[in-house]
Amino acid sequence: MKKLLSIFVSSLLLISISGCTNKEEEILPPEKVSRWIEKEISNENIFSAQKDDVKITISKIGSIIAGTSATVSAQVSGKIEDIKVKQNDVVEKNDILAVLGDSLSTDISEIQYESAVSGLNIVNSSLHYAEKAAKEAIQNAELSVELSYEAYQNAIDSKKNALELYYLQVDDLEETIEDLEDTYDDAKDDYYDAKDALDNAYDSADQAAIEAAILAKETAKAIKDGAKEALESAEDSLEQMETTNDAQVDQLNFAITSAKTQYEMALNQLDSAKIGYEQQILSIQSQQNQAQAGVDQAELSIDYTKVRSPITGVITSIYMDEGNITSPGQPMLVVENTDSFTVKTSINETERPYIKEGNKVIIETPNGIVEGNIDTISEALNPQTKKIDVEIIVPHTSKLKSGDLITVYFTLKTGNKIFIPINSIFLDSDRTYVKIINSKDFIEYRTVETGDSIEEYIEITDGLEKNEEILKITTTEINEGDKIILID
Repeated sequence: MKKLLSIFVSSLLLISISGCTNKEEEILPPEKVSRWIEKEISNENIFSAQKDDVKITISKIGSIIAGTSATVSAQVSGKIEDIKVKQNDVVEKNDILAVLGDSLSTDISEIQYESAVSGLNIVNSSLHYAEKAAKEAIQNAELSVELSYEAYQNAIDSKKNALELYYLQVDDLEETIEDLEDTYDDAKDDYYDAKDALDNAYDSADQAAIEAAILAKETAKAIKDGAKEALESAEDSLEQMETTNDAQVDQLNFAITSAKTQYEMALNQLDSAKIGYEQQILSIQSQQNQAQAGVDQAELSIDYTKVRSPITGVITSIYMDEGNITSPGQPMLVVENTDSFTVKTSINETERPYIKEGNKVIIETPNGIVEGNIDTISEALNPQTKKIDVEIIVPHTSKLKSGDLITVYFTLKTGNKIFIPINSIFLDSDRTYVKIINSKDFIEYRTVETGDSIEEYIEITDGLEKNEEILKITTTEINEGDKIILID
């Protein structure tokens, strides 16, 4: 069993012999003084600067913020008919959390929806009939184009056929004229021969020969005159044929021009029908879009009666009951994404050098202990708190709830700096000192200089070396020169 400060006093009288009565008194170390007091002390009241590379644990108050938190409100006013979730339920984004109904606003939304749907149906019907009429007009115009084009091609073909027939007839008649010209030339030659023969008959004075020559001449003349008349008739026919052809060509050209004009008019009518169709459809489609927008808005108003979760997470709070009246902006539920949490706290400026980003911390919550890692440490003091803000990331756990107050425990690693318990420090009017246990187990008073204090520890900047042991208690019953006896 441990004994605390159990004091055993033993007085030993030693006679110090000096070599000369006038010699100054010698200052001796505690173990050589002429009288000392032995005092027992337990190990737990001794602090070793060397053995304890001090890991100081400090605690800070903090708050928890979920990775994502959403306070859910209704988009329209209404009576809550059905709450479909309970606290701690896991929900997905867009899941229905509650349903509103049986109120003026929800009734108006339904009426507006029915009216919008009716208007959209009317516009859709108009579009159907307009498309049907326009398509029929386009089909008629296309038929007119087809017929007028056919008439135009027929007129061209008629002219082509007429000209081909004319050229054939001209060729035949010209061949006939050539034959008649040859016949006429032969008839003239025969007539001149008969005339010469008559002259010869007169010269012979042969009456029978004269009569025969006169008959032959008259016959040749009749043949010549007939050939001439036939030639002239054929030439007149050719001239008449050319005149008739010119008139026919003029008529055919006029027919072609008229047919072409009709064809072009039909094309214009088709273009006009198509443009009219497009414009009409665009106009009705614009009305349709407006009507559809009205339906969409009405559907949205109807959908607003269904309160949905904006995120995937856990229901952490429910503020209303079925039958309550709610309105936009009035909190109904809270959904938190608990994949991770952020713990916010702050530390003193003197503690900053011993706390690093990535360090592990212990967090005490109302529901138990969890661990986290330091994510960010502010580079500057918070102007309001005059402290340094720290954010800690904690993985998903059911032990945390957004808004809870918690305690964060930081373990500070002092490295090569010497920190001792602050209750080991003694103060008097002119110095700050600690009670050293020297190698002979005697108490010495050692003047020290101090630096930063962290919780129950204080930094020693001068006067104390590692491997030295000090008392951790501030009792005044142990004084310089006392002999220390360690007990278990």
